[in-house]
Amino acid sequence: MSDDVEPQAPPRKPVRRLDARSLRGLAHPLRMSILEALALDGPATATGLSGRLGENTGTVSWHLRHLAQHGFIEEETGRGTKRERWWRVVEETKVLETSEFHDDPHTKGALSVYMHELVQQYFSRSRTT
Repeated sequence: MSDDVEPQAPPRKPVRRLDARSLRGLAHPLRMSILEALALDGPATATGLSGRLGENTGTVSWHLRHLAQHGFIEEETGRGTKRERWWRVVEETKVLETSEFHDDPHTKGALSVYMHELVQQYFSRSRTT
């Protein structure tokens, strides 16, 4: 008798559909850089991110809290102190239907910023590899 066990597929990430509110919460060059840094390099503090991104710690901290309010990142509990908070990306697949925002003047700007920054990130990564 064989002990062959079929390998289990890795668990799927939850899917998050970006709506107008969450798109506006994400569509900022520094917030997108913070999210990318956390996604690529793992959990970090505002101080660590500020050094990596060349930004003021207070500014980075404010944007981290903004990303957390919109559910893109979360505090890594059990690590750090009240003054030194560690943040990580919420593991999920983000889905954006750009056609939903073309006729919305309040979201059109956010969509433009988001798409521009996304292309810049991909381009920068392709140049460094």
